[in-house]
Amino acid sequence: MKQSQLLQIKNCLGLIFFFSLSVMTSAQDTAVYKWENGNIKAKGFLEMGGIENGRWEFFSKEGVLQQVVTYDFGEFDGPFENYYENGKLKEEGYFMRAMRDSAFKAYYPNEQLEVEGYFKRGFRDSLWVFYYENGNKKESGEFEMDQRLGEWKSWYENGQLKEVREITEGQEKVQSYYSKDGKQLVKNGNGKIKDYYDNGKLKVEGELSNGEKSGQWKFYNSAGELSKLQSFKNGKANGEWKSFYENGKVEWTGKYEDDLKVGDWKYYYVDGTLKQLTQYKKGEKFGVEKSYFADGTLADSGAYKNGKKSGEWLWYLESGLLDMRGNFEEGMQSGEWAYYYNDTNQILNTGHFKANKREGLWLYYYRDGSLWRKGFFANDLKDSVWNTYHENGNLLIDGKYKKGLENGKWFSYYADGSKQDEGNYEEGLMHGAWKGWFPNGNLRYEGSYLKGKKDGVWTYYSEEGKKELQETYANGALNGERKSWWENGNLRDQGNFIDGKQNGLWIYYHENGNKMTEVTYKEGKIDGKMTSWYEIGTLESEKNYKEGIPHGDFKFYGKRAGDLKMQIKYKKGEKIEVIKE
Repeated sequence: MKQSQLLQIKNCLGLIFFFSLSVMTSAQDTAVYKWENGNIKAKGFLEMGGIENGRWEFFSKEGVLQQVVTYDFGEFDGPFENYYENGKLKEEGYFMRAMRDSAFKAYYPNEQLEVEGYFKRGFRDSLWVFYYENGNKKESGEFEMDQRLGEWKSWYENGQLKEVREITEGQEKVQSYYSKDGKQLVKNGNGKIKDYYDNGKLKVEGELSNGEKSGQWKFYNSAGELSKLQSFKNGKANGEWKSFYENGKVEWTGKYEDDLKVGDWKYYYVDGTLKQLTQYKKGEKFGVEKSYFADGTLADSGAYKNGKKSGEWLWYLESGLLDMRGNFEEGMQSGEWAYYYNDTNQILNTGHFKANKREGLWLYYYRDGSLWRKGFFANDLKDSVWNTYHENGNLLIDGKYKKGLENGKWFSYYADGSKQDEGNYEEGLMHGAWKGWFPNGNLRYEGSYLKGKKDGVWTYYSEEGKKELQETYANGALNGERKSWWENGNLRDQGNFIDGKQNGLWIYYHENGNKMTEVTYKEGKIDGKMTSWYEIGTLESEKNYKEGIPHGDFKFYGKRAGDLKMQIKYKKGEKIEVIKE
């Protein structure tokens, strides 16, 4: 269990944290955390500063005990217990300075002992015994620093001894092996092994010589069909190995010499079609490797040298078209690489790698072969000048990068070559003055950024050169006066923002210049009286709001001055009275 678990529990939604000061001392508090349904989630002791100490208990949402741990000033130290969801004991052991130590036991859901052993400074150590669910021994032996060592024994579920093996420096030798009915098949490390599935089907058969695998070993699936063939000599893989699909077709085949792969290794699809051909020399890939699609067409091809990819490699699509090509040196991408569109032999982009990182000039192309983009990489990061082009060849974007981030002046252009945008970047963020133009050359917008956020006055114009909108920003949020205009130049609306929310008096106008609406906002919500007028200037409505909710009289008038059509009273958003309808 990680110490972060308690912190995660503290941060869960719906928890209630209670402190009850101890009568004995003010240095330690009892902490209780609850689920949203009121059941206790965790409880234990906290020292000054919120440090866990002593016994802590954790419960499920249903109130069932799930875990008990012991802390020593924030560190696991002492006994611990883990429980199944039904509350039955699952594990019990001991921590010493946040590492498992001393005796450990685990149990099956039926409360039968599953395993017992010892930990030493976080590693399994000394005698460990594993059990079947019926209580019979399954396996036993010694660990040292989490590694099996010495004599290990295993049993069948019926209690019959199955195997005795000796482990020395990671090497295992079988000394004795017995059938389920007690017949000794291997004695003093010599004999033939046969093991069976519970359904009686043969699982594995092979020969042992001096405790080591020898000759051909056969493995079967639970249906009794051959699944693997393996060959050994003096316990090491030697000779041909095969694996089979359930339909009997070969999945892969190859040879070993002294535990190392050698020669041709072939891999197949389930229908028997060749999938991959790889060559090995003393356990390392060498020479040409080829992979194929299920229809037999080439998928990729390249060479290995000293177990690493080397020279040119080619990758193809199922259509037969080239997908990408590139070079390797010591297993790393190096030299020229090219990537292609998936429906043509046209290059999508090309450039150079150095030790798996893009370096130098890279070129990107449109589908028709014309240049789309070009720029430089340094240590796999965009660097120096980068240009993007329209399909007609004219410049679209012109700018610079520094260590992968936009930096300095950037420009964009329309397809006819006229300027579209101009501005500055600093460490990848828009910074300073920015301007934009319409294709006819008239100004479209102007304003400033401060470290990637709009700042100060921003003004937007129509294509005819008339001012359409002016607003003020601070730290990327609308702050200060905002105005917009109709096409005829008359004011459309004006008001103020504070931290991105409308505040204070806002006035909206009809296109003819007459007032349309007058309303007061408070933190983005209508608050107070809202008055609206018809385009001809006569009163249209009077409404009252409180924090964005209708509250008070709502009056609606006809276009004729003073002609009250309807009056409604609201209270906290609810209609309570219709006075005139």
